[in-house]
Amino acid sequence: MSQLHPGLFGTCDCIAYSSKMRQLIVVDYKHGSGHYVEVEENDQLRYYGLGALLTVGDLKVDTVRLVIVQPRCPRKDGVIHEWECFFTDMIDFAMELSNKAKATEDPKAPLKEGSWCWFCPAVGFCPEQHKKRLAKAQEQFSPITGDAITGG
Repeated sequence: MSQLHPGLFGTCDCIAYSSKMRQLIVVDYKHGSGHYVEVEENDQLRYYGLGALLTVGDLKVDTVRLVIVQPRCPRKDGVIHEWECFFTDMIDFAMELSNKAKATEDPKAPLKEGSWCWFCPAVGFCPEQHKKRLAKAQEQFSPITGDAITGG
């Protein structure tokens, strides 16, 4: 992935290729429980798919099948969920990813808190997470007034 932008890297759990279908299959195994991960439009999985495409080089690929396996987070339709996209969709994603990666180099780039922060190693010292926790604490605890202290 560093050919798109320095510092981009990652490892998916499984890559397979069907020459008959001209399809690259990328599998991500999620072992955690209680935190279901949606497969459709999943940027992490598309990131892995793009990395796989860059890795396989000259194989002829028309579609990329992205698969999430979550055995500890079952749903009524099972524990394996798939989403298929076209090679051209992955090229569009590569452009988007490259532009967003470049934008992070701006010292004034905004921090953005969201669901993607769930497993982030910086969560304990992230300024955006701090603001979120502070706002939540302020909702929970009202300020102490003179009347509250004196009982009057």
